Amino acid sequence: MAYFNESGGNTESDVLSDKLVSNESLRVKVKQILSESQFYQVEPIEVLSIIKDTNGEKIQHGKIIGRFIYSEKGLPYLRCSAYKPLGSNIMQLPIEGEVVLGLEFFGERFYLPLSVIRKQNDSEDLVKFLNQKDFGISNVDGGLERTDIEQGDYFRDTKKEKTNLKEGDTIIQGRFGNYIKLSSNQIEDLTDKLNPETAKKVVEEKFLESPNIELNVDSLNNESGSKVIMTSNELISYSDQVIEFGKSMSKIQPNGSQFETNEYSGSQVYISSDRIVFNAEHDDVAIFAKNRVHIKGGAGGVQISNAMGNVSIKAKEVVSDFKGGKKLEINKDLTSGDVILAPDQMKEMGQVLAKQVEWNLDFLKVQIGSLIPAAIPGTKSVPNPAWFANIKAKIDNAKKLLEFNDLVFKLKWLDKTKWKTYNIDELKEAFKPVPGFGGIIEGFKSLKQVKNNIGDITKDIDKKIKVIEQVKSGELLDVSKQIDNLKNNALKNFDKKLGIDEVKNLKNSLNELDKTKQKLSGFKGGNKLKGNIEKYEIAEDNLQNASFEEVDIYRKERDKASENLRDFLVNGEANGFEERVSSADLQISSMEGSRELIISIADVGAESEKIETI
Repeated sequence: MAYFNESGGNTESDVLSDKLVSNESLRVKVKQILSESQFYQVEPIEVLSIIKDTNGEKIQHGKIIGRFIYSEKGLPYLRCSAYKPLGSNIMQLPIEGEVVLGLEFFGERFYLPLSVIRKQNDSEDLVKFLNQKDFGISNVDGGLERTDIEQGDYFRDTKKEKTNLKEGDTIIQGRFGNYIKLSSNQIEDLTDKLNPETAKKVVEEKFLESPNIELNVDSLNNESGSKVIMTSNELISYSDQVIEFGKSMSKIQPNGSQFETNEYSGSQVYISSDRIVFNAEHDDVAIFAKNRVHIKGGAGGVQISNAMGNVSIKAKEVVSDFKGGKKLEINKDLTSGDVILAPDQMKEMGQVLAKQVEWNLDFLKVQIGSLIPAAIPGTKSVPNPAWFANIKAKIDNAKKLLEFNDLVFKLKWLDKTKWKTYNIDELKEAFKPVPGFGGIIEGFKSLKQVKNNIGDITKDIDKKIKVIEQVKSGELLDVSKQIDNLKNNALKNFDKKLGIDEVKNLKNSLNELDKTKQKLSGFKGGNKLKGNIEKYEIAEDNLQNASFEEVDIYRKERDKASENLRDFLVNGEANGFEERVSSADLQISSMEGSRELIISIADVGAESEKIETI
């Protein structure tokens, strides 16, 4: 409130003198009388408390309880008055213990919501700090800081300092390090050059027109928090992440350009925070640029979703780089039971490769079946040894094709950076040429079913493989190997006769095979082979038991029987045993390939479930 401050005593030298005074001495008398007291319209107030509602929660629009420091010094708290903020639209709510300026107007008391800064007890000048406290300054003892009183129920002073200002700045600064600053970049006009005549620094006018606005929630932390900077002619100190990401943009295309972060000084708006959200509740969000639009995400990726409509891209050129990433093309409803997410081209390339797998297996069958030898030119029955080497090479080369099949079955050719939707029936049809595959997957309506039942599927395949392996019994392999060795020896030395021991060993093996479920009658040439062997044995026995006069006759019969048996073998008429082994091998290879393929497809299904779709 308004008050008079007495000077402390009469300044006149003789108050009872009645002598005449001159004009000059009259002026002195008047000054002496006026200097005895001083009138103050505005008086400092100590903020004692902030007025809240009856529940003690909501602050009543800035009302406070305060005590005038001079005119009400020592006044008890219960007799102290309430004060309203003067000009309450723009204010900084006081805190308990602060000193503000107050006045009385039309019977009501008001305060200016601006803290008075006072140097206390010869301590450091507190002008640089945002928050002040001067507890007890309006008490009778006066000026003693009360450390046992808090500045509010929950307010705690974090000792933030005021942000530095430049010439001409205007700032609205909160108690917590946050501020709105209206400034310029004119400081850049101050050069380090000296004027030879005036010996003063030269002030240029390059940045004369360079207003800027800065909003900051944490003036002491440049790495976190949030800030908005609007400039007209100024370089901005970008964060390390902006600089790094800006440089990386040039790597997207061979002739791509980076986002400039070092040299750009045109007008710009820079927004930085841990998280930025733009949301339009009822209308558009628009991002336009006359030059490039740069968008880059971190480890979390870049997501664009529009389940309610289309995503349209129109450009002269679209460059896609998905190294280490995934591209999804979803054109079927994934909620439908038979729709699956699989690598792009799995169906299209799969059906081509599956046909190649089928051809490879058929080609191997043909080569194995081509064991009827060609005769040496000019003879009728003598096999050409060159044929033998040639057909063996063809078979070996045909078997190498199975390595290609293995790569197909393991789906190594898939590009798993690009995924699209297929129907399960499309994949079934694509891989149908793979022997056995169609029957394995026929009963499943979704890839998830395949994945969930992969254990039972592989067990069933293994059982079928064991059944086929039983066909390749030791007895069958023994017969096939012996016949192959006899043919090899005969082709290497065609004039050499078959030995009785070799023939007897083959006969014993045939007898052992005949004891199994695989009867000789079930093999092409099986019974004839046994018949030729028996004729050879009879001829050999006749030779061994012949008299001297009969030896030549029985030797010719024996040699003829040996020749017939050799020709029977060499001409491929006993190939039924080897063909049965090869057929079993091919069936096992096909079943193992189908098992590998179904496991690989199940893995694709598991992988697809890990891909997030929106």
